Amino acid sequence: MSQAVFADAVYAIGLVNGMVRIEFAATSLLDRDDDGKQRLERQTAIVLTPQAFLQTFGKMKEFVAKMQDAGLIVDTRLERREGPARNTAVAPVIVKEGAAKPIKKSRKLVQ
Repeated sequence: MSQAVFADAVYAIGLVNGMVRIEFAATSLLDRDDDGKQRLERQTAIVLTPQAFLQTFGKMKEFVAKMQDAGLIVDTRLERREGPARNTAVAPVIVKEGAAKPIKKSRKLVQ
């Protein structure tokens, strides 16, 4: 492997001429919105056949499950907490440090 690419986020995913195009972005140090928040700036893209995209997506799902089992991330859609409502849309994945308690998995499908 000769090159590594860093990305803060996936900027966009689309189908162009029968190929899946995934565009990645990084946080810009200089470009800010009206509220002073840093904007995402497109960096690079990969282009995959639909079959390669589905294979990649399957591998990512397997890896996410392994990270959840290890307690490294928590899917907030599975959280069930008492008390006032809270906004979890800002951080859909919470990184945990140290040992974590196992998460009860719901059998109910979440959309």
